[in-house]
Amino acid sequence: MTTAEPPIPPSPTSPRDRVRRRQCALALAAAAAACLAPVAVLLAVLVLAPSLLPRLLLRPHHVVPYVSSAELRLLAFDPAASAVSYNLSATLRFDSPCLYCTWRYTELRARPSYAGQQLGAAAALPELTQRRGSDAHDVA
Repeated sequence: MTTAEPPIPPSPTSPRDRVRRRQCALALAAAAAACLAPVAVLLAVLVLAPSLLPRLLLRPHHVVPYVSSAELRLLAFDPAASAVSYNLSATLRFDSPCLYCTWRYTELRARPSYAGQQLGAAAALPELTQRRGSDAHDVA
């Protein structure tokens, strides 16, 4: 019985093997990216949804404040000009729509009216930030 030696495999540095290894590495990287992309999207949705959904869905577009107190400081009627002058100071109360959220009210305007008749030009109110857990906030 003669012992035949096994054939010598091609050297690992042959161009054919290098191309195959590169293709395998690229295929493995593409498969890993395809598997991790949905996981990354799911994590982004789980992280961003709790912070963005309340802002988008519960954003107060039409805020109706309550008047906590009001004081009429001046009321004068000018018969010659048929005009009324007044100075009314009011404290407005904004009820919090959510106890766990911080609400920021911007671009608030007050329009004085009586019985549907507008009495004067709209006045800008200061910006208001209502912190978590507070059920009301007064603005003079």
